Amino acid sequence: TPSARDAALPAQSAGSRNAQIRVVDTFYRALAAADGKQAAALVVPAKRGLGPFNESNISKFYGSLAQPLVIRSIRPLDERRVEAKYSYRASRTPCEGTAIVETQQVSEQVLIRSIRANC
Repeated sequence: TPSARDAALPAQSAGSRNAQIRVVDTFYRALAAADGKQAAALVVPAKRGLGPFNESNISKFYGSLAQPLVIRSIRPLDERRVEAKYSYRASRTPCEGTAIVETQQVSEQVLIRSIRANC
């Protein structure tokens, strides 16, 4: 008979994917709400507060958008990366964005390690 640990392995993998999608979805919802504090809390501790992951920078930029960020889709690419598609408009030119978000397990949490986006 399989042990409890063996039985939990497939669920852990699915759980990990769900955690990846959940953290990316929550992050982009925080951006849409211009909530820099919540968005920064979802980033690995070593990068929190720096540059694009600075709470006030996030709040200022996303709070000043002519059209707020709208999430189009979020899907897992592999065990560490998630693709997020979204749109927003900061000035005259709208952004139809695609971001590759790399996640990392930190203790019991899945957090955002890096984001590569086209706009």
